[in-house]
Amino acid sequence: MKHARKVVVVFDDANQCQKMEKELGLLGTSVQAIVQGPSVFRTALENIDAEVEIILLVCERAHLALVVANLRSIVPHSGIVVVSQLESEAQRTELLFAGADTALPMHVSATELVATKHALRRRAERFLSYTAETFVAATEPMPTSFTADTPWILQDKGWSMLSPSGVVIELTYGEKQLIELFSHSHDGRVSREDFLQIKSGGLQSKRAVDSLISRLKRKAAELKLDLPIRSVHGWGYSFAGRISREERSPETLTAQEEQAQLLQQIESAWHENAAIDGRLSLQFQSRIQLKDAIQQGVEVQLYWDGSQRIHSALLGQLDKVVTIAVLERSIQMLCADMHEWQQVYRLSTPVQLSIPVSILPELQPSLLRLLSSYASEARNIELVLRNTDETSDLTWITLCAPLRALGVSIWLEHDVSVPSQHTLGLDILEGLRFCYPDDEQPLSDHVQQTLLQACGLAAEHGLKTIVGNVWNKARRDAAVRVGATYVQGEFLGSPMSRDGVLLGLASIESM
Repeated sequence: MKHARKVVVVFDDANQCQKMEKELGLLGTSVQAIVQGPSVFRTALENIDAEVEIILLVCERAHLALVVANLRSIVPHSGIVVVSQLESEAQRTELLFAGADTALPMHVSATELVATKHALRRRAERFLSYTAETFVAATEPMPTSFTADTPWILQDKGWSMLSPSGVVIELTYGEKQLIELFSHSHDGRVSREDFLQIKSGGLQSKRAVDSLISRLKRKAAELKLDLPIRSVHGWGYSFAGRISREERSPETLTAQEEQAQLLQQIESAWHENAAIDGRLSLQFQSRIQLKDAIQQGVEVQLYWDGSQRIHSALLGQLDKVVTIAVLERSIQMLCADMHEWQQVYRLSTPVQLSIPVSILPELQPSLLRLLSSYASEARNIELVLRNTDETSDLTWITLCAPLRALGVSIWLEHDVSVPSQHTLGLDILEGLRFCYPDDEQPLSDHVQQTLLQACGLAAEHGLKTIVGNVWNKARRDAAVRVGATYVQGEFLGSPMSRDGVLLGLASIESM
């Protein structure tokens, strides 16, 4: 706790950091600057003078969220302020979720920074005082004004949980995944192995799962709550309560309405001034190999304004010129990210990108030009062609040949159905991707039997298989039974930012 009352300020501009160091010194504030880079942050923080109140760090803008996440693990109770020219809401939101307390503009004054320091210090003082009181006093019993049927409610897309007594628990990323896993279980029971599988490169041992639950229960106890997570001896844990999601208000748009609105927004932005760069971003979702239950590749997902996902089905509905522009920019961003992963961090992973097969004739020339300049990265790209009609024009097969020559893997994606003998005989294919239905109904016997036959035929012809839309344990187990090679979906983890991918890859490399 020796750093609990300090404030750490992260800059993406060394000149601004030096300027702020001088101005804070003139105001009588004790300051120490660290400009050697993220690799020395931990050592430097451990040796900071006890009288230092503000620690100034410098890192590249692209790595802000990653540095903030690392800092939050090193100094869990310190204030963390980011000073950067952050123009989009998505960037600011990512930093706050990573662990920052606030983000300030580049032109912030030293006086305002000192005021922010005092505000954060007041909160830290109160927190430490409250924590001390909590450990001294016995935890009060749960209020009796609710019954066992009163649910615990997940809010803010699962980042906070409302207790039956009305107290909110803010969840970290790992805690969020754990609670969501409990909510997906029909009997509220979760094995340690199940949780390790969805963490895929995060937690590395069963003991780490126990530690996470212990920290979450201690957090609840500090709020005078009895979190009903019970140990199941030698197996895992159970949640002795009911978990539900925040009810949708009548004004909330349906998924179909949201996609229709998004389609209109993208086409309007393009036709007005062709400015899509600042509104387009990438997220990544883990792909898990069922044999070893480890992360082996990610799927890149396109997002608009940082919050709305552009599904591959939506790409097929956009004006073709707009679709090509969106995909060209997305692939350029993806290659730049993959280049940095390899060149700077010496980390790499297979990355899938799903596109409508109908757009390939127009996209292929620019795709070849771009991938030719990213030869090393091209070997890790898996192009997933969404084909809703196998009897349609097959010119895409010819178009894929030069892409394969660059090392790009080609997959074919469609809804659950038995592939034709023609498809199974295509030497150009690496594998097939099937998607479970989007509805939340239990899987029918017909879907399972069809997928069982499809995966069996694919395996006979040496093709790998991916099953997508796996958002609960039942679907994961069903995919295991049909013999799929990989599974993908919300059950395996929420989409990650580029920094999240780096953290995951680094964790896997260190195992």
